[in-house]
Order: sequence, then structure tokens, then C-alpha cells
Amino acid sequence: MKEIGIAEARRRLPELVEEAFFRGELWALTKSGRPRAVLIGFDEYEELAAKAAMYEETSDPVAAKMDMLADADVEAGKVYEHDVVMAKLRESRRKRA
Repeated sequence: MKEIGIAEARRRLPELVEEAFFRGELWALTKSGRPRAVLIGFDEYEELAAKAAMYEETSDPVAAKMDMLADADVEAGKVYEHDVVMAKLRESRRKRA
């Protein structure tokens, strides 16, 4: 990760954004030599956010168990497309009416 002072970053912001987006460059924005913020490309941000969300889900034991059961259902072929499920629900409602 490269470091750059906030004042210089202001002057070079368009260039830094392009480097972050197209080259995956990470920038630590500093003030008085101390890191204050990070500039990263949006794709990198989305990837990190997805990983953080996945970590939150798997750190919850109940969610982790549900995820494991869902994976088992997928492997066993017990998963149905949304349209198929909705069609079956409509059909059962018509039969009851």
C-alpha cells in the first residue's frame, strides 16, 4: 500500500482514483505522517464488503448451521426454482378454493 499526504492527494485525486480503479493500487491517506483513510478501487471495496458480510454470517453459529443445511439440500437436489415453487403454491390455493 502506498502512502500519500491528504493535501497532495487532493491535488492528484483524479489520478489516484484511476490508479486505484484500473491498477488495483491501494492508497493510505495520511495527515502528519499518520494514516487517516484508505483509497481503494470500487471493485476491491465490493470484494472486501462481500467477504466481511460472509464472515459475519459464518460467525453466527445459527446462520452457519442453516448455511450448512442449505448446502446439503442443494447437493441432495432438494432445491427448486422460485417459479416452480410459486406455480405449485398457486395450484394448491386453487384446489383449496
